[in-house]
Amino acid sequence: MTAVYHDRFYPNDYVGTVAISSPDDITDHGDAYINFINHDGTPRCEADLRRVQVDALRQRAPMEAMMASAASSAGVTFDVVGSLDRAYEFNIILTPFVFWQFYNHESVSCATIPPAGASVSDLYAFFDTAGGTTPGGMLSISDQGNGPFLPYYYQAGTQLDYPVEPQSFLVEDGLLRYPYQESARVYVPSSIPMTFDPTVMPDIDNWVRYHGSHLIFTYGSLDPYGATPFRLGPGSRDSAVYVLPGGDHITLIASLPADQQQRITANLRRWADVPSTSVSAQLSVPGAAVMAALVPRSRGLFG
Repeated sequence: MTAVYHDRFYPNDYVGTVAISSPDDITDHGDAYINFINHDGTPRCEADLRRVQVDALRQRAPMEAMMASAASSAGVTFDVVGSLDRAYEFNIILTPFVFWQFYNHESVSCATIPPAGASVSDLYAFFDTAGGTTPGGMLSISDQGNGPFLPYYYQAGTQLDYPVEPQSFLVEDGLLRYPYQESARVYVPSSIPMTFDPTVMPDIDNWVRYHGSHLIFTYGSLDPYGATPFRLGPGSRDSAVYVLPGGDHITLIASLPADQQQRITANLRRWADVPSTSVSAQLSVPGAAVMAALVPRSRGLFG
């Protein structure tokens, strides 16, 4: 995402941009993400995810007791989000999003969803993995866990916008104490003002469609962030979008079919004027390593 924004405002800094799993929130992001998550995976897996969310909220007291014990041992607090109770509920709401985001990683799969009647320990273990894949598991929404992500939450709440997760079925069952309150705002200290600017992302989108060049976007078909992908337009030059069927949020160049890898490699080599032997070994490494492999002069490839 940052690579695209940089290219928009400093188009002469780099010879090309590789953006991995980058959302482009310019429309009704609420419906886009909700519709995507509600139809992600198989119907059986979707139903199991919803059931386990209901189970976790009905077992709130013992589950929160386990979370409180883990928080005490780790020495973490929940002052910014407001309370451990709020953090717990937000974790449960976020679970399907994170589940599909990292479906092929962190031992997350439909087979790992606990069955009906599972013990509280098994439920907690599942949400500690699938519901909090960011460092810290169920404690990821703590002050300490959220610290490294505050710049993202601030920008999401002021420029990018923030995904909305399906929760109407939980509201209808009376299981939520803080319905529709999970947002970028709740993760940023209240002392920091936030005002949303709706013109920022349409500007980025317009640049990609009508002025962007040397852009490569990769997405996984299971990744919720792919619900609002960047799309090329009539002015996009020498650019491409690749979507990997069954891919998740970590869909790198090396994740794609061999012919697409070869096509991308040829473009990167042409853009950066680098011999092929300098590129092939770096295809499985995101960001900095790819950039380092493609910076023989002052202008390189930013991804």
